Order: sequence, then structure tokens, then C-alpha cells
Amino acid sequence: MLKAIRFVPQVFLALLLIALGAGCSGKESAGSTAAGVVTVDGQPLQKGLVQFYPVGEGRSAFATIKEDGTFRVETTAGITGIEPGNYKVAVQYEVEDEGSLPFSEKYTSSAESGIEVTISESGDNQIEIKLTKAGDQ
Repeated sequence: MLKAIRFVPQVFLALLLIALGAGCSGKESAGSTAAGVVTVDGQPLQKGLVQFYPVGEGRSAFATIKEDGTFRVETTAGITGIEPGNYKVAVQYEVEDEGSLPFSEKYTSSAESGIEVTISESGDNQIEIKLTKAGDQ
């Protein structure tokens, strides 16, 4: 059985700082932009990290989930956006103390989540990531 990845606050803060740093001007573009929303059983996920892993070659990307469930994808602190192509998706969530994930653990692994997205070359790609507590899609 998979174990949920539980971020320690320092790791989560470091990832957040990288995400915020990616918004500075003068950054190289990865080619496409993408944004969206993450929901659990129809309700916005209020925090976390969406990770995009390329199917084949390419750069991985990530997005910090805001309180309203929305996110904007970044590649690294030096490159904004996301390269066009196909990606497998995982969602990470910081669990406080002995709490539990608000969604099925399968979503914490890109190999197990069953979530794949295609990023097109033009336009702002809109992504809706629908998670469930039970893990069915």
C-alpha cells in the first residue's frame, strides 16, 4: 500500500518559495501556460502542490494550490510556464500532525493517480483536476 508523502513544513516552504520566485520578471518561458483548479468530491482543495511529470522526455513542472483550489503551472525558478506535451500528474498535500489526506493516497503518485493531461502549444491551457476521497475517477 502506498504511503502518503507528508511534507515537513521546511520542505513545503522551500517549494513555495521556488514557486513564488518563478513569478519574477526576466524569466525564460517554457512555451505554454497552464492554470486550473483542484477539487476533492467537488470542493476546492485549499492547499498543496500539483506535480507534472512528462511522459517521455521533457521538464517536469509544478503548481502551488491556492486557498480557492486554483493554481498556475511553473517549471523552475528560472523558467515560467510548461512545455507542450503529455504529463502524468500527482498531488501532494501537507498533513498536519496525525491528520489524514483529504483525498485518496493514490493521487500522491503520478504512476498510480491515473491523471494525465495534454498541454497544447498555443493558448492558456485550462486544467481541471478532480480528486475523490474514495479514489475513483
